[in-house]
Amino acid sequence: MEPAPGLRRHRGMSLLLRLVAVLALAGCTFALPASSASALSCAEPSGWMPDADHVFTGRIVEVRGNTMQVAVSEVWQGDDLSEHVWLELQKGMEMWFPFSSNGAVPDGYSSPTEYVIATEDDFVVNPCGIWARSEPLEYGVAGERSPRPPVATGNPGAEPDERSLVPVAAGSLGVVGMSGVVALLWRRRTR
Repeated sequence: MEPAPGLRRHRGMSLLLRLVAVLALAGCTFALPASSASALSCAEPSGWMPDADHVFTGRIVEVRGNTMQVAVSEVWQGDDLSEHVWLELQKGMEMWFPFSSNGAVPDGYSSPTEYVIATEDDFVVNPCGIWARSEPLEYGVAGERSPRPPVATGNPGAEPDERSLVPVAAGSLGVVGMSGVVALLWRRRTR
């Protein structure tokens, strides 16, 4: 005995709706920012900044994927730095940076704000290693060292990120959108 046409449509629609829900959930999983409890309680900069490999001031020129380029204005500690240094943003901590928006640092972001930045030799920066500059520089290095300008032959920092999160987000939205179109077409076909 063959099931009623309405019952068959219901089962097919249920399967399709489940598929759309799973694809939407998978797409949202990649879009959610990760968080860390350690980002919520940064130690006082004066306590650990003297131990950082590099301390410098500058403004953010460009954010590209998980890296940002900083126009260096003064080097307070560490090797000579180039006029433009690339830094890698610590993964999973994007939402805690002072310049993040909606849990992420947007591609193409730049800022006229001068920041004090402290990193290790790998040039990975976390939210506790970047502050808006205050006058005078009060972070435990100003009284001990004199600032120097960046130099053309200085260390350029990390490698810039050649990929971007925009295609990933667009791809996820595309999958969800196409799933919706398929669901609508399926619904019209079974009526």
